[in-house]
Amino acid sequence: MQHLLDFVVFLYFYLHAVTAQGDAPVVNTKFGQIRGKQVSLRLNNPYLRDANAYLGIPYAAPPTGSLRFREPRPTVRWNGIMNATSYGPSCPQSVEITENTSPWRRKILSRRAPFMESISEDCLYLNIFSPMKEVNRGDVNEEDIPRPVMVFIHDGNYVEGTGSFYDGSVLASLGDVIVVTINYRLGVLGFLSSGDDIAPGNYGLQDQIFALEWINSNIAEFGGNPYLVTVFGSGTGAACAQLLAMSNLTVGLIHRVIAQSGTATAPWVFAKEPITNFGMLTDNFQCDRETSGERVECLRHVAWEELIRMQHSSSRFYPAFGPVIDGTVISDDPWTALTNEPRRRRQSPYDNNGYPTLDGIPLLLGLVSSEAFPLIANNTDRHGRLHRSKYSHLLEEFVESMYGENTQASQQVSMAIDFEYTDWASGKNNPYSLRDSLTEAMTDRLYGLPIIQTAQLMSDDRKLVYLYSYGHRLKNGDSPKWTGATHGEELPFVFGAPLVNGLGIFQYNFSKSDALVSLAVIIYWTNFAKTGNPNIPVQQNPTDIHSMYQLKFRFENLGQWPRYTMDDQEFVHIGSSPKIRDFYRSHKLAFWTEYVAAIEEANRMTTTLTTTRLSTEGIITTTTAGTTSKIPVTTAAKIGVTYVLPSLPPGIEYNITRRDKKEKKDYATELSTVIAIGCGLLFLNLVGLATVVYFKDAGTAAAAAAKAAEAGGTSTVV
Repeated sequence: MQHLLDFVVFLYFYLHAVTAQGDAPVVNTKFGQIRGKQVSLRLNNPYLRDANAYLGIPYAAPPTGSLRFREPRPTVRWNGIMNATSYGPSCPQSVEITENTSPWRRKILSRRAPFMESISEDCLYLNIFSPMKEVNRGDVNEEDIPRPVMVFIHDGNYVEGTGSFYDGSVLASLGDVIVVTINYRLGVLGFLSSGDDIAPGNYGLQDQIFALEWINSNIAEFGGNPYLVTVFGSGTGAACAQLLAMSNLTVGLIHRVIAQSGTATAPWVFAKEPITNFGMLTDNFQCDRETSGERVECLRHVAWEELIRMQHSSSRFYPAFGPVIDGTVISDDPWTALTNEPRRRRQSPYDNNGYPTLDGIPLLLGLVSSEAFPLIANNTDRHGRLHRSKYSHLLEEFVESMYGENTQASQQVSMAIDFEYTDWASGKNNPYSLRDSLTEAMTDRLYGLPIIQTAQLMSDDRKLVYLYSYGHRLKNGDSPKWTGATHGEELPFVFGAPLVNGLGIFQYNFSKSDALVSLAVIIYWTNFAKTGNPNIPVQQNPTDIHSMYQLKFRFENLGQWPRYTMDDQEFVHIGSSPKIRDFYRSHKLAFWTEYVAAIEEANRMTTTLTTTRLSTEGIITTTTAGTTSKIPVTTAAKIGVTYVLPSLPPGIEYNITRRDKKEKKDYATELSTVIAIGCGLLFLNLVGLATVVYFKDAGTAAAAAAKAAEAGGTSTVV
């Protein structure tokens, strides 16, 4: 009986490892007072301090009625104390499950369901997580130094997701930062564009900017530093983070960017044919009127459930409703913004008012190993096989989405991809190899190439750029065991879910190895938020919290995360066995920038979209596996100075020159060895050949002598 009682007590604490333990301090904002709740993290990890959570804070007026398809408006001031102890409603979205929905996708949707019990057009809310001060840690004597702020923008292809999926309490506690998650309008409600001033689009991006303005005005009351704000996100959230950093409307609001699995130059960032989609929507709801104003006004009276039901995209590779270049929020194509000569000549990290420009915002970016898995998941069978017919259909759809439909160029590109990525040793029609090769090709083109190009364009002597690849996957995650780390797989580790046996939507059976990777990621991410450098101020050294997992902490001996430069192109591979590597998949990326680009040029394609252009303003020589190729990308100046970041205390600076490690490796010894072995093998071959020729000649002479003897003649063999 006692054992049963002990088990019940254990189970209770396990299931309530992250629970409210009381009220958080009342905070005064410009719109009224807010009371949050305390979150206990020590029940599952004694080395974490508890946190305060302020949930469901309105940062803008409800975008309903006449405010639908308009920029956000300020919320109204309230009287008394608002209870901010539960999440606000999620923005309207359709989470459709069909008979073709993959088991992987079904698992994810089931985890999300408890956090989407309320969906409403009144959804512009944010959530704030802050570490608590604790007497036993000496925090009562600590000066009230404002903490860095990390604002997370969720993924979801602009059509799904919500801030309530992501509990920021562990990240705030361990990293000693303020974490903010936000909701923003999605799909047709967030990105409908009529192509004119009536409904210019980008309402979801304007929501994000409005949230940043609210944070700038109020976060100090929560202990945050409004002048040290990092915007980070995954997928489309990462693309939004970089789009916001490029916008003229966010000057002074963003000081760091972390782009996980996305960048503003990716081919899937912008809506495809937004005006056509606007016309189709008005036709579907009998809103075809003479003017745009009348059409939009008609759509304002359609129930949001009906609008969401009609917003499906015709392609898995482009959103039907997403960001557009409107001239206000997004003034120019991101590729142009990154490569225009006036900006590159100026290279000033600050504007005339002292605010950081795009060139002065440190950037940390990267991707996981199998980003494109969700794009093919529904096409594999239960054994993980992708058969040739479905492979061919997916490949055709993928290529035509970027290079045009039914063109000679698209056909040639498809053939080139098939040849380049096929694992010939496994057989051309091996369904497992077809699955892996198509995932690899899509990952390279949709994620790897734009991320590397962005890193190269941003990495000159006045920019702090850090690149990573992520290869650690959950052993008991939602994706099949045959995949690598899939899109979004780093998120549980960023938010610290393995440290408390589950958090928010990340309820998995985590391992000790998972916990150590999470510790390393949180240190890197929060260091970057504090200083723009993932290596300082906290070192990757084992502490008491590491010791509880009883495994070797492999990040300890990794060394400093090198800054990404044009010369060295180094990056950190994050996983259970971390490594410092260089020249990320340079051969495969050269395939796209050289071979595929040559096919485009040869066929004089006329349907190239600005978001899929490849840079040819310079060349970068890349070397891998003994081969050398040149990737056309805009080049940058060689690093040679030390840059002091003003947000740091006096006396602390970054050494952003390439750190002294091994010299460029001299391959003379290896080459000499290879030549010597080659010469030796050649000599042996020559000796063998001479021996064969000698015995062949001797045999011929002997045969001739025997024939002569039979004829009665004589013959002498020398």
